[in-house]
Amino acid sequence: MERDYGGTDQWQASATREWLVRLAGLTSDISLAVLDGQTRPSFVFEEAAIAAPRAVRVALLDCSPQERNSRLRTSRKQPELANVSMDLWAAYLRGQADALNLMVIDTTALTVSQAADQLESYVLRLIESDPPRGLTNFAADKHFSDAATPKW
Repeated sequence: MERDYGGTDQWQASATREWLVRLAGLTSDISLAVLDGQTRPSFVFEEAAIAAPRAVRVALLDCSPQERNSRLRTSRKQPELANVSMDLWAAYLRGQADALNLMVIDTTALTVSQAADQLESYVLRLIESDPPRGLTNFAADKHFSDAATPKW
C-alpha cells in the first residue's frame, strides 16, 4: 500500500474514486445506488466532484464503542479489530459526520434488520425528494438516534 499508493490515506482516496467511477458508469435509468464502505466523508465529496456526475449523499451507521467491540468479538468474529485504533477511527468518522451535518444512524440498540429499515427510510426519502441529476454535495440535516421514531 505504501509503495503503490504512498500510504493508507492515498489508498483510501484511490479506492473511493474507483468505486465512484464504477457507480458513475451506471445507466441513467438507475436513479439510486448505495455504496457501503468505510472512508473519510471528505474523500467521498472530493472524489465525487471529479468522478461522479450524479448527486452524492453520505450517511454514517454508527454505534457505541462498547457495542462495536462486542460485535467485532462475537458476531463478526474479528476480535483483532476491537482495539484503540478502531475506536479512534470510529470517533473520527462520527466527528466528521457531525461537522458535515451528515445523516447518522445510531445502531447501538438496533438489530441488523432495524438498522436496515432505518437506512431504507433514509434512501426512500432521497428517492421521494427526486434530487437533480447534477452533482450536489448534500448533507442530511437530521440524525437517527431512536429506533422507534425516525427523526427527519
